[in-house]
Amino acid sequence: MDEPLIGGSSRAGKLRRILLLVFSVVFVTVAVLSIAALAVSVQARKDANKPSSSQTTPPVTCGYDASHPDTLFPQSTRASLYDHDDDDDAPSLSSYVWIQHATLWSDGKQYNDYDIIIFSDGIISEVGPHPLTPPSGPSIVIYDVKGSFVTPGLVDMHSHAGVYAAPDDAVANSDGNELSNPTTPQVRAIDAFDPEDPAIPLILSGGVTSSQVLPGSGNTIGGEALMVKMRGKTIADMLIAEAPRAFKMAAGENPKRVYGSKGDLPMTRMGNIWTMRQKFASARTLMQQQDQWDCQVKSGKSAAPRPFEESLESMVTILRGEAVLNVHCYTIQDFEAILRVADEFNVRVSAFHHALEAWKVPELFLARNITIATFADHWGFKMEGYDGSVFGPKILDEAGVKVALKSDHPVLDARHLIDQASRAYHYGMDPNSALASVTSVPASAMGLGHLVGSVAAGYHGDIVVWSRHALSVGATPLMVFVEGELLVNNSAAIKANPDNQLEQVNRSAFKFSGPQACVASSGGGLPAPPLPKNADYLIKGVQLWTMTSGTPVTNTNIHVVNGNVSCIGDDVACPEGTTALNVFDFTGMGAVATPGMISSGSYLGMMEVDQEMNSWDGIIYTDDASSVHAVDGVKMGGRHLHAAWAGGVTTHIARPQGPALLAGVSAAFTTYGQHLEDAIVKDQVALHISIGNVAKLGTLSASVAGQISLLRKFFKSIISDSINGVDDPLLNILNGTLPIVVHADQADEIAAFLRLRREVLPWQRYPLVKITLFGGAEATLVADRLLSDNISVVLSPLKAFPMRFETMRSVGIFSAAGLFDAGLVTIGQAIEDSGGVRDIRWEAGDAREVTGLSTYQALSTVTSGVADALHLTDTGLGRVTEGKPANLVVWLGDPLEISSTVALVAVGQIADCKPLQY
Repeated sequence: MDEPLIGGSSRAGKLRRILLLVFSVVFVTVAVLSIAALAVSVQARKDANKPSSSQTTPPVTCGYDASHPDTLFPQSTRASLYDHDDDDDAPSLSSYVWIQHATLWSDGKQYNDYDIIIFSDGIISEVGPHPLTPPSGPSIVIYDVKGSFVTPGLVDMHSHAGVYAAPDDAVANSDGNELSNPTTPQVRAIDAFDPEDPAIPLILSGGVTSSQVLPGSGNTIGGEALMVKMRGKTIADMLIAEAPRAFKMAAGENPKRVYGSKGDLPMTRMGNIWTMRQKFASARTLMQQQDQWDCQVKSGKSAAPRPFEESLESMVTILRGEAVLNVHCYTIQDFEAILRVADEFNVRVSAFHHALEAWKVPELFLARNITIATFADHWGFKMEGYDGSVFGPKILDEAGVKVALKSDHPVLDARHLIDQASRAYHYGMDPNSALASVTSVPASAMGLGHLVGSVAAGYHGDIVVWSRHALSVGATPLMVFVEGELLVNNSAAIKANPDNQLEQVNRSAFKFSGPQACVASSGGGLPAPPLPKNADYLIKGVQLWTMTSGTPVTNTNIHVVNGNVSCIGDDVACPEGTTALNVFDFTGMGAVATPGMISSGSYLGMMEVDQEMNSWDGIIYTDDASSVHAVDGVKMGGRHLHAAWAGGVTTHIARPQGPALLAGVSAAFTTYGQHLEDAIVKDQVALHISIGNVAKLGTLSASVAGQISLLRKFFKSIISDSINGVDDPLLNILNGTLPIVVHADQADEIAAFLRLRREVLPWQRYPLVKITLFGGAEATLVADRLLSDNISVVLSPLKAFPMRFETMRSVGIFSAAGLFDAGLVTIGQAIEDSGGVRDIRWEAGDAREVTGLSTYQALSTVTSGVADALHLTDTGLGRVTEGKPANLVVWLGDPLEISSTVALVAVGQIADCKPLQY
């Protein structure tokens, strides 16, 4: 998990320099002495291994004696320490559990009409075709899942749940990184884990039954991990007692960023690796001393107490091969550095985590049997994550490397871990490998492959019953069993004979004819070459969602002339034209055309790499940035923009960066263009206002009450200027040509702004004022007020994520459904992560599947709903209409399903054939 920058004190520069000088002298002295000591130890070991000429008796076979534990809590005592004896490993079930008629997937195979029987101790006793013969004696509880898709409980091998408990913006809950020293192998996640983290039951509801909770990555050696089941009231209830010890190390940017910002070691990758080698060298010396002690005891000699050092015992465990080693590592240079350390000290790396450049060098991991625990589609947030590819899991899997997909919760909401597997499948990973990446592969990498991650006799009874095939968009756990105990139960939603078919991803070729080449843009190289312009082109044989009505037009053509839609109709109304016409023919292919999708929540175009300030437009730290226009800071050509474009997101609404109360004026532009002049759609979209914690900057704005006070003064000054005839562009707020977008999540803060609006800008006096709520995590709690005040809503994110103080009352997964039910019709969605913008269509698909939104409603949240909420209807965005600029996408298949692909992106005179993701 990435830590924020931690700044050092700047109050006493001279004293700082003196302290740094003293530190440097001490550091060099210690380093020299350490190296000398290591050299003496190595030589002594060599001398000890030489045969003695005076030796007259056979040598005693000696060395490490496993009967002398090297650990504070050796495996044999850990279970009793947490009161997990053989009778208490799982909650005692009052009866056997018999799951019938499952479409079972496990270990790469699918079995139809299977039964699963779970003993009262929570262990699976039998799996086989229906009907199994139930055991005699005890009572049996039968669950008929009617053919539903069933998998093992999901296994998340990289989570910070419990050590960054919700709300994760609470300082009290930040327990994942012990940043007092870059090497802290002695600290343990179990000592920080909060079993009452509100995220835990939510994670379980997503089908995740087992998690490896890791310390953070701020230190090069971060400490000991914890493996838990996602159920129970206490750590003792949740602990997987049979789990091996596991540890976390980290290379790359994070440790050098944390300590370098304080002027401490490590400040570079060189320093990162030195701190690891130094600690391993000390641990090796201790291990050799212990081996020598064991030898002396075996030879009958008396000895002092066995050598032991609490701060090194974890490292000795790793050196002896008695622990699972997880390493946070992104790049080739860091993989190689860690492997050099592993070879130097004869250590085995179990898994590289994050590892977004692993796809480039699969051979590094294959021979060593190293698992790659990575993301399917989370990238670009820092330089070491910038070269991540959506094809990475596929490439690694096809090379034979074991791939696990994980959440890094709360970086990604672990409740939606299955989405990572689904994305990997979309981008070419074998579906069995994709499911294994969240079940059996992480289980094996964690040392639990004999207990969890599979549905087989002898395994824990961790089972998930899904609403549809688990890799399909919107697949939802209907029942979740943990060691046979039914903890999530929505069995009433189980349907007879459900559709468990996973559709193949449609990558068919369509027909193209015309004088110009059908060119595809690529996001791999920067800068990207310009696409050719098409003055005249025809799109044939598509189902078209114009979004001007609630139903699509079937088997229709779209004719674009000079960048505008000139005709929508059949072959008679919109025939092929002259020989100069380029024709994209999708007849009979099940292609669907929609308006180009619109994003608005991220800093796309304003910030290319989150943690590289020189890639930003820049942060504005002031209460009033109302005169700042985002259009003056947008940069085109970045990889994030191309990823959005290739994902069918053709337009972005960018606002100025920064936490200002009056945050500035946003701009709309297409996500493709050599420079902004090619891409501007509207240079002034709306004035953005931020309310809440993010805007607590100055003296008065340091409270929400103060923020409302400043806004009251601001709006009254505009009204005064209007009365007095003062020329001020912000007067356009009153006539509705400059809408207001209010960023707020907490229900009472939303209500406070609505009261201010009625006080200062009452509807009756200022009917043209247009207001949109952006964020809206708790918007359902004030839905009636939003409706009565005619407020549009853009939800960011669409899926509720109750992880902050201001979002703790988020209702359900999808609040969009509640807002539609309340009568609001102008609802859009946004994604704050620039790298995830291309996924907004699947977010809409999830909402359709889970909440029952119509296809029209779901599509509107990424097309017409956003355009209407941000008052962009005059630009033609969000709809496909004759006489308006072309801005549309053709998909092979239903755009809201995982199986569909982008076939054509058509904006103005640009027609991009199957744009390539990176």
